Amino acid sequence: LTVQGKLLAKARPSGFAWVRTVANCFMGIVFGLGTLAHVPDLMQPPAPHFEWLCQIVPPQIPGSAEFHVLWTGVAEIIVSMWMLSTGSPASAKAGFVLLMLVSPAHYHHYVEDIPAPNGTPISFNMHATRWAIQVLFAMALWYLGWGGSQAKGGQKDGTKKKNK
Repeated sequence: LTVQGKLLAKARPSGFAWVRTVANCFMGIVFGLGTLAHVPDLMQPPAPHFEWLCQIVPPQIPGSAEFHVLWTGVAEIIVSMWMLSTGSPASAKAGFVLLMLVSPAHYHHYVEDIPAPNGTPISFNMHATRWAIQVLFAMALWYLGWGGSQAKGGQKDGTKKKNK
């Protein structure tokens, strides 16, 4: 092989490692887009997402709702950039932990029947859809962080270890 061929062979993920790369990028984009709603005055009416996110923070959580919306927004952009730049299992683990940390707000949103940002009541079907999507995201992040070929003796790039 030529030098370029060797470099391309190293850069190209083997087997199904490309699936992990694409999934990491997708999840990084999802976290990045979610960040937009956490920034005050970025999303102008009729979609006042920052104020709405403050409403769904459970009152039992110590500290102001604004603080929690802001720090989770900062955490989302950090996780997003980490996943997009490295695609590492550690970034997916951080995304999973962050998703678990914001889950009480999603539960509070359902229990208190808080309407959508535009004031429209949210049906049970919409809540169920949101929970199903959240479970799928959690499963994907779990797989990217702890599952897959690494858990079965594979290497970080998704390839199997070679016996010597």
